[in-house]
Amino acid sequence: LPMFLVIPWMLRKGHGFYFTLFVNAMLTTALFWLLVVILKKFTNIELM
Repeated sequence: LPMFLVIPWMLRKGHGFYFTLFVNAMLTTALFWLLVVILKKFTNIELM
């Protein structure tokens, strides 16, 4: 979901398309790993 908010904002600010895709890929990866850590710590769900 953050990707759909960040991509239009970055493109409106004048960032290049491929740079925007790269940043959003890194953001998505970071948020996924944050979710893995949170789920492991507070629930019994293990994604990795």
